[in-house]
Amino acid sequence: MTTQTATHEYASKVDTQIAAAWDAFFKAQRDADSASDSIHYALNDKRRYSGRTPVGWTLKDEEAIAALEANEKTHFYGRPKVDLVVKYVAAKNALFAARDAANELEKLYTGWARFFIVPGGHIHSSRRCSTCYVTTMFGWLPALSGLTEADAVAAHGPLLCSVCYPSAPVEWTVGPQKKSYCPGSGKAPKYGPSA
Repeated sequence: MTTQTATHEYASKVDTQIAAAWDAFFKAQRDADSASDSIHYALNDKRRYSGRTPVGWTLKDEEAIAALEANEKTHFYGRPKVDLVVKYVAAKNALFAARDAANELEKLYTGWARFFIVPGGHIHSSRRCSTCYVTTMFGWLPALSGLTEADAVAAHGPLLCSVCYPSAPVEWTVGPQKKSYCPGSGKAPKYGPSA
């Protein structure tokens, strides 16, 4: 086994574990947000927005919990108010544990190449490529972690971003292109009533 093969196998294994840990973190984040939202909804708290994007609540979580506990109602949405607080505390603790687990695994990363795919199939070396936007969604490809640029170009060629991978061919622009000509005659199809 070559050193490069061993590096790729180790990097792929570690990044697969790290990716799973970050997936668990994001699930815990959604659960914590949901638990927080339940408390704010129970109080009829108002959301704050930046344009059309929600950016928080009028009350901080701690203020909302204190207001909920001070409220004379004992039930919200058919559940005891204490359940809302217990669910929130458990979700926050799970979130912190998931974050700590992911950060601990990240310590194993020593700088090997990583690969990220975007909608449409283009592959980037990081989430900070100048051709991407703040709104670009990324998927992680840990099975490719640790490959050299040459290996990645040989395996995936035009799928690779030519900004991230200067040696990648540039045929790929917006995904695989459908042929717009007849493979037999080589002529473009005719459309309309005379076709």
